[in-house]
Amino acid sequence: MSTPAPQRSTPVTATTTASAEVRGELTDQVGNEVDNETGADVQAVDLREAAMAAVADAAAFYSRQLSDPRVGRPARQVLAARRLHVDAASSPADEVGYAPDAWDALYRHLRTLGYSDETLLAAGLVTRSRRGTLIDLLRHRITFTIHDLAGRPVAFTARAFAERIAADEAKGKAAGRTTPKYLNSPDTPLWCKSEVLFALGCPRVRAALADGAVPVLVEGSVDALAVTAAGRGRHVGIAPCGTALTAAHLQALEQVLVETGTSGGLAERGLVVAFDADRAGRAAAARAWTLLRERGVWPDELRLAPGADPAATWAGDPDALTGALSNAEQHPLQETLIDDAVAPFTSRMHEVESQVAAVRAAVAYLRDTPAELIGAGILRVVLATGVDADFVITEILDAPTRRNA
Repeated sequence: MSTPAPQRSTPVTATTTASAEVRGELTDQVGNEVDNETGADVQAVDLREAAMAAVADAAAFYSRQLSDPRVGRPARQVLAARRLHVDAASSPADEVGYAPDAWDALYRHLRTLGYSDETLLAAGLVTRSRRGTLIDLLRHRITFTIHDLAGRPVAFTARAFAERIAADEAKGKAAGRTTPKYLNSPDTPLWCKSEVLFALGCPRVRAALADGAVPVLVEGSVDALAVTAAGRGRHVGIAPCGTALTAAHLQALEQVLVETGTSGGLAERGLVVAFDADRAGRAAAARAWTLLRERGVWPDELRLAPGADPAATWAGDPDALTGALSNAEQHPLQETLIDDAVAPFTSRMHEVESQVAAVRAAVAYLRDTPAELIGAGILRVVLATGVDADFVITEILDAPTRRNA
C-alpha cells in the first residue's frame, strides 16, 4: 500500500469495513442537500465524515491491540480481574480496547490509512506535544467506545492503569502534575460530553432497552459495563462522561426509549440511580433527582454494601449486584435524599429549631410526590425527626408560600 499525499482530508485507500459503512451512512444522510450548500459547508461535511470514519478505525485499532497476545495482555488481565471478559456475551470487542504504551502508535496507523492531520485533530484522536508534533491523546489506557444514538463510534473514554497513576503521582506530585483515572475525548463536531451518555448509543444496550430493560445511571464506564453484565437483559448501565448529568442527557435517553417503543419514555420505564455513596456521589444523586422530577420521573436507588460501587461488587460477588438490581424498585431514591437532608440536624434533634429545620430540609423532596410515594416519605420524615405527621403535612403545604415569600 502506498502512502497517500499528506494533506488529503479523507482516506484514499481501503480502510476497515466499519469506517466504510460510516462514510456510506453519512453520505446517505447528507444526500443531495450538499449540492445546495456553500463551499465552506461542503468542506465541513467532508471533514466531519472523515472524522467519523477515523474514530471507527481508531476503535478497530484499539480492539486489535487488546486482542494482541503480547501488547494487550496487561489490559486483558485488568478486565478479567473485574469479570469484564471481552466476548460477545459480556463486552463486545468494538466497545472495549487498549491504547498502547507509545507516543504515536494510533497516529502513525491512521496516517497510513490516508487521514490528514486536520482530520485526526477534528476527531479528537491526537493532540499537540510541547514540541508541536502530533501524538496520541490516549496512551497505555483501556479504552471504552462512546457511540452516538445511531450506534456509530464518535469518541472514547479511557481508564489509566493503577500502577501508572501511582508512578506518575510519585514523580509529578511535586510539580503539581497528576494522571487522571479517566480521560475523555475532547468535545468535537461528532459529540459533546454534556449531551452524550456512555453506552446509551451502544447497539446491544439499545436493543436491551427495546426489550424492556430499565436504565441504571452510574458514575463511570466500568460501572456501566458491570451493571449491563449483571442485569441479564433486565437492566443496562449508562453513565455521564466525566461531567454532571444534564437535561440534554435525559432528553437523549427519553428519545431512545420513545424510539424503541416506550411511548411514555422515562416516566413509564423508570430509572435506577447508582452513584457512589460518598459526598460527591450524594450531591450528584440530588442533582439527578431534581432533573428527573422535572420530567415526572421518580427514580429508584441501587443499594450496595457500604463503600462499594457496581464495578467492585460485580468483580467480588456478581450475584450480589444482580440481586441488588432486582431489588432496586423497593428503594426509592427519595428515601435516601430525605435521610441526607435530615442528617446535619441529627445531633441537635432535641431542639425544636433543629426539628423544624430538619423537616423543612426534608420536605423539599416531598413536593409533588405521587400518591404511591407520599405516605412512605412522610413516615420517613416523622421517624427521622420525631415530629408528628400533621406537622410534616403542614410544612409540605406551606413550602410554596415560604419559597415565594
